[in-house]
Amino acid sequence: MQPRRLTLSSAGTYYASPDWLQAPFSLSYSFNVPTGSTISATINYTIDDVNDPTFPPQWKPDPTNGGTLTASCVGTYSTPVRFIEIIVTAVTGAAYFDYLQGFSAP
Repeated sequence: MQPRRLTLSSAGTYYASPDWLQAPFSLSYSFNVPTGSTISATINYTIDDVNDPTFPPQWKPDPTNGGTLTASCVGTYSTPVRFIEIIVTAVTGAAYFDYLQGFSAP
């Protein structure tokens, strides 16, 4: 299985939607800022359904890399999350958010 990749090339909000029904849940991510690129970004997560207009999602700071990121880092989730939000406030060049989930064979 290949990791999923989000290319972060402009200011804005990007979303990753892992398979939150996976059991056991396991997700690893890599936030990559290549040489020559700069970025200012924040990673949040929610267990809420962002597509449900009757219940606004409650975004929480990433437990491993909460706060403003300016360099490459890695993180994991061992409890289910429905969506990951990457808020990019400034970027020069491009950065990448890759994530990979494990799976259980039937």
